[in-house]
Amino acid sequence: MKYFIIFYPLIFIIIWAFVLGLTSLIGGWYNLSKKFPYKNTKYKNGKLYRFQSVKLNYIGRYGFCINITIYDDGILLKPLLFYAFFHKPIFIEYKQFLNKQFGKFFFINFLIFNLDGKNIRIFGNSIKEIKSKLEK
Repeated sequence: MKYFIIFYPLIFIIIWAFVLGLTSLIGGWYNLSKKFPYKNTKYKNGKLYRFQSVKLNYIGRYGFCINITIYDDGILLKPLLFYAFFHKPIFIEYKQFLNKQFGKFFFINFLIFNLDGKNIRIFGNSIKEIKSKLEK
């Protein structure tokens, strides 16, 4: 029993890291973070929206664990600390949003768009701000 107490946290961390890595690879976050990296020295003065939800295709689902920062020329998708393994920040310029559609499901605003062949959905309070930037 004493070994269980010692090894349980280690086993949990290993499984957690494996699931995060697998979700990132299969869901598409890993590839998007390579193609659309965030260069933190370039962008300043963004508006931060915490605990937003993002779906990449049908496998990568990130419910209330993505912080979205909205800048004048694009948005930054950055997961919370506990989800950061294999999930580097993604910066998407507004000109890269293809086939964008805005909508509302009950009281939740959402945006659907295509990026690099992936269907991306964003849900939350950040949508109104993103819409205003895209309409400029």
